[in-house]
Amino acid sequence: MIAATHVLFYRHDPNFINKQIEDYQKYSHSNKISVNKIFEQICNNPFDADWFRTLPQGLFESGISSILLNAALKCSLAEEPFALLLEECSTKGGHCSDYLQLILAEQLLVRGCIQEAQQSLERISENYRDNTAVFWGWLSFLKGENDQAIKYYTVGLKALRKARSKQKIYFNTMGGLFFILALLKDGSRARLLEAQEYASLISHQGDHWLRTIYARLKIVLQVQQDDITQKEFISAFKFLP
Repeated sequence: MIAATHVLFYRHDPNFINKQIEDYQKYSHSNKISVNKIFEQICNNPFDADWFRTLPQGLFESGISSILLNAALKCSLAEEPFALLLEECSTKGGHCSDYLQLILAEQLLVRGCIQEAQQSLERISENYRDNTAVFWGWLSFLKGENDQAIKYYTVGLKALRKARSKQKIYFNTMGGLFFILALLKDGSRARLLEAQEYASLISHQGDHWLRTIYARLKIVLQVQQDDITQKEFISAFKFLP
């Protein structure tokens, strides 16, 4: 699958690539590889910025976002892909788009570059603003503006539910973790219950990339609400000095 997609990448044929991946996901029944893993293997093995610059917009966006997502999972900064993204979003005539500005803002927030992340978010067009609320919430949380963070996240989640026509849905980005932390910081019973609902939703999704972290946060939230069972579970662990 990876070899076939690799060839199609060099042909710059995004439509056929999408069709190949769709068919693979539909008809393969064993040892499935995630789409992000496929793009990671092709685009970052090794990373070649000059080749990346030749890619059409759709493949550039899919490739760079997959590399940076996988880097985040490994707690790695992926400096070369990040430098290319920063360059393309700062250069007239580059691959810059609202989506890539959003990816850039996320990467800047991961790096703690709060002012630069805000500038990136401010460059996103009005038509794409519904997708930015989770990142404004994350930014506000890092700035210590907890109430404002919760407001942004609430607006963003409402927009997400409306767009997907689903009530039981939550953010699929790293920024969603900080909504849980903002609600935890608030500390009221209503906010803790709300946070537990979101954490529980994601922790039961077996294929979610942040499932384990949400499961741990769920335990913390239960302890905060005086769940004796979870307190005993945590106290049972023995930590080495």
